[in-house]
Amino acid sequence: MTRLDRRTLLAGMGIGLFGACQPGPDESDLAEVKKPPEGGIGGTGIVGVLTDFSSLILNGLRVSTGAEMRVTTALGPAQAADLAIGQSLTIEAAMTADGLDAKRVHIDHPVIGTVFD
Repeated sequence: MTRLDRRTLLAGMGIGLFGACQPGPDESDLAEVKKPPEGGIGGTGIVGVLTDFSSLILNGLRVSTGAEMRVTTALGPAQAADLAIGQSLTIEAAMTADGLDAKRVHIDHPVIGTVFD
């Protein structure tokens, strides 16, 4: 194991201070940084409660529906007519020029209640 001498320690501190004094990004660089549009959990989808129709409105996000949208439950395929306000949904969506477009909607059935042995 090598010992850290004073010269190496001071050089390392100087380099660290020099790096901290560098200017930050200008406003043009910050304009290019965008928040992820899906509002999901790192690209896993949009999870929440269905609050309105006309499109699917989930957690304040409007997700348009189309003919290619698949609806599923834990029991298998379902129909878009099976969707109801208040249901827990997981939506897999894609970003388009017009906003979010639902590709797959999964109706979740959370288990709520007392568990008995």
